Amino acid sequence: MADFELDKGRFGEFVAAERKRLGLTQKELAQRLFLSDKAVSKWERGLSLPDVALIIPLAEALGVTTTELLEGRRMEAGAGMEMVQVEHLVKKTLSLSEGAPERGTDRRRGALTWAGWAGAAVLEVILLVQRGYLPGETVLTLLPLAFLFGGWAWFGARERLPAYYDENDIYFYSDGIFRLSMVGMRFHNGNWPYILRGIRVWSVATMLGVMPLSIVLEQLAGKWAGEIALLLIFLVGLFLPVYILGKRYE
Repeated sequence: MADFELDKGRFGEFVAAERKRLGLTQKELAQRLFLSDKAVSKWERGLSLPDVALIIPLAEALGVTTTELLEGRRMEAGAGMEMVQVEHLVKKTLSLSEGAPERGTDRRRGALTWAGWAGAAVLEVILLVQRGYLPGETVLTLLPLAFLFGGWAWFGARERLPAYYDENDIYFYSDGIFRLSMVGMRFHNGNWPYILRGIRVWSVATMLGVMPLSIVLEQLAGKWAGEIALLLIFLVGLFLPVYILGKRYE
């Protein structure tokens, strides 16, 4: 943010004024941004500035434009199309400044890896169905989840988190439709690669293992008990390793 040469004092005063105008406490504003209230306090006291990736969410939370937030003042109404164009340009610039794009080769490699495992899983299901094993409700729930979540983890997820994750205590990760919230565990670039790896392993294990395991459990425990056991195994198999890896490298 230093490149923008913002006046920290004026920026902080504007954030505080707009927050109070909305009747929000520092903690309530911080919760909307999935941050600690200490971060908001530092902004308002002029001690620091938010990461560039937080500017647009912060402006939306305060009900102001990004241009007004960066200027530290309300802009004149009725500026018309020129103001709209300026706001569009500011948002575009901020979005491009959030970080370097992922390398295309890494994306392609991840997509090919996921496609290979997904293809193997589809072939396995086809062979089992041909042998007379029909997937139960739990399998029909977990398989699409594994394909969708796995596709995101293998070639859709960020390899690095925005810098503000390293600068604040954040216990929630959001990326489009995907949400991860782990009580008592911070997300940052120290543990993110291990968390991502755990999700990838889970997705492959689920795609390949859910139907064979369902057959075994159904024979051992019966249909309904087997369905419940299967669901618990794969849900715990996702969240427990993610939590353990996240805490270990926190």
